[in-house]
Amino acid sequence: MTKERRTVRLDPETEEQIVELAKRMKIPVSSVIRIFISDGLSKFDRRYESFIERLDRIEKVMHMTHTMAAAGVAAVLLPDGVGHRLSSSAAEQFRSRVDSSVYFGSGIKSGHDNGAFTTEDEDVSAN
Repeated sequence: MTKERRTVRLDPETEEQIVELAKRMKIPVSSVIRIFISDGLSKFDRRYESFIERLDRIEKVMHMTHTMAAAGVAAVLLPDGVGHRLSSSAAEQFRSRVDSSVYFGSGIKSGHDNGAFTTEDEDVSAN
């Protein structure tokens, strides 16, 4: 296996730490650097995978929330008496989705009231 040569610039303190560690471990400085790079890459991969998994879960929750919000809006816009023409299972499903949208909406409002959606660094009104 051939190895590529790279030049890395280090501040004097970092260089000193690496040299001292190499002396203590009785291995070459280049081996210490390769160990740190390998360890850093493996941690990066795990963090990235974890981030993608969380992002997927957020996407599913957002989709469900949008669906329930739409059901809530539809419930408000339905004329009186329309619910009586739905089958009992469809009406129950509709009521359940409306209840869920109210539940999630109150959680979102609570988060908003507690400042979870505020940013100090940027103006999000332009988005």
